[in-house]
Amino acid sequence: MSHSHTTTRVALFAALSLRSASAFAQHTPDEPEITARITAIRAALERDEAPSARWRWGWTATYATLAVGNLTRALIGHALGTPDTAAGWIAATGSTAGMLNTLIVPPRGQYAPAEFRAVLARRDLSHFQQLRAGEELFRKVAQNQDFNSSVLSVALRTVVPIAMGFLLEYGYRLSIAAILNVAGGIIVGQVTIRTTPTAAIDAWQRYAQRWPDATGGPLSRWPSGIPPLGAVHTLAIAPSPSGITVAGTF
Repeated sequence: MSHSHTTTRVALFAALSLRSASAFAQHTPDEPEITARITAIRAALERDEAPSARWRWGWTATYATLAVGNLTRALIGHALGTPDTAAGWIAATGSTAGMLNTLIVPPRGQYAPAEFRAVLARRDLSHFQQLRAGEELFRKVAQNQDFNSSVLSVALRTVVPIAMGFLLEYGYRLSIAAILNVAGGIIVGQVTIRTTPTAAIDAWQRYAQRWPDATGGPLSRWPSGIPPLGAVHTLAIAPSPSGITVAGTF
């Protein structure tokens, strides 16, 4: 390697080292700023706590009601020996899957405030460490909400009822039940997505813009599926294998 190339590489390394040192210094805010940032994180997380809980338990109850209704229909059909029994079993399976999804995989925003309060109560962590832990938690909540309202989530909630419709059509020759199952499943699934809480997404983006050294920086957003309505009280009426499905968040 020539002397000029060596000199250039040394100069470049020195410049990068100075930049890294400067960045490291920026990553250590003073105490008043740490307090302000922790307060902002806590407020943002607490704003999402109640909407996330309403969304989870509202949709868990909705899917549970649908599952019980479809299961009852299947049992009655089985007792009467009607061919519609299969539609009831398949619809009950789909409703149960939706119920388990919202029950077992809750939105991160529901429990994030409690997790952050536990972090703030730890005496073995400095305020700076508590700040970084809070930022990581805040960003994960925003990522979770971003995914839940993304085009991939829309696709997942569309594929399942279509697959069930194909099973009804080609496995049991129940064309009307297949059409109703697909239509009802897609509508309920998309309303589920449209009502998912999304406030943490914009809150995190604003936070990361205000404090550029925030852990992870701004989100690289998923392509949006259906523009979300936010955490609101909703009621949807859709066709289903049993006739009419009423779904909502509370």
